[in-house]
Amino acid sequence: MAGTEIAGTVTADEHELAAQMLAYLRDLDRSPRPLMPLRRGPDGTEVWWLVQRVVRAGAAVSLADSVLSTASWRLPDTSPLLRLLTAYVEAGRPLVPVADRLVREWRADPAPLPDWADVARQRSESPSAAWWALAEERLADWDLVHLLAERDQAERAVARMDEIAETLRVALAS
Repeated sequence: MAGTEIAGTVTADEHELAAQMLAYLRDLDRSPRPLMPLRRGPDGTEVWWLVQRVVRAGAAVSLADSVLSTASWRLPDTSPLLRLLTAYVEAGRPLVPVADRLVREWRADPAPLPDWADVARQRSESPSAAWWALAEERLADWDLVHLLAERDQAERAVARMDEIAETLRVALAS
């Protein structure tokens, strides 16, 4: 992962700022936005929709900007942590307007979740399974339609931000 490695020892200030950033990211992870049922991954675990990951990325960029403004006077320009946080912000900055738009669109016209009349029309072993299947189908359609133009860019940017956040976690653990 060129450009995101932290070599040598992490200073106390770098450790503190990395811990602060990771705490902010953990807080974002506790409440995916927009609020919608999570999809189920192939192994049955809950997985965020891409729209939720983009909205999280937009919020994370704002938080990272805040951390960077604090870090700029505490750390030298040569600090690997500053370079890492800067790379994080640069990776996610193009998603900020997309995230803002997605939040507005979700508030104006969220995906229609199934009601029990919809569920009753399904031939399923369980009403719960039918509800989840319908909900995932409708949410997948919303996610696809509202991220159609930016989908590839969003997937790449979110993946890059995840890589950099993982580098931060590793640096903090060392």
